[in-house]
Amino acid sequence: MTVLLCLTPFLEYDGYYALCDLLNRPNLRRDAFSWLFDEFRPTLVALATAATHRRTELFYALGSLLYLVFLVTMNAFANHAFFASLFREDRQAWFVGPLVWVITLSLLAFFLAGLMSDLSQLRRPARRAY
Repeated sequence: MTVLLCLTPFLEYDGYYALCDLLNRPNLRRDAFSWLFDEFRPTLVALATAATHRRTELFYALGSLLYLVFLVTMNAFANHAFFASLFREDRQAWFVGPLVWVITLSLLAFFLAGLMSDLSQLRRPARRAY
């Protein structure tokens, strides 16, 4: 399972860097989210004439966001099933629901913090290497 998670291109693990090498786009995640949040609306009008690399950024950014939603949703279901089965016989299992919400929202906050970090780097000018 861990190997499959590392091979997904939507998180910054091995699969992401392999996709960047394959597409010859070293900053695909940063460029994709930059384009999605800054330039998507004007380009939506002229999507048919958008350059091919812009389509790549669109598909990557949307796919990445959908994948994060999928991960958080599946995590919520898995946590609920796990804790519900763990405390099935216990009459004090009232905390299972709130515990699942806390874990799920923590995971969501972790993913959003990473996304906000990517977006905050977009606003800063690139440093020159001397």
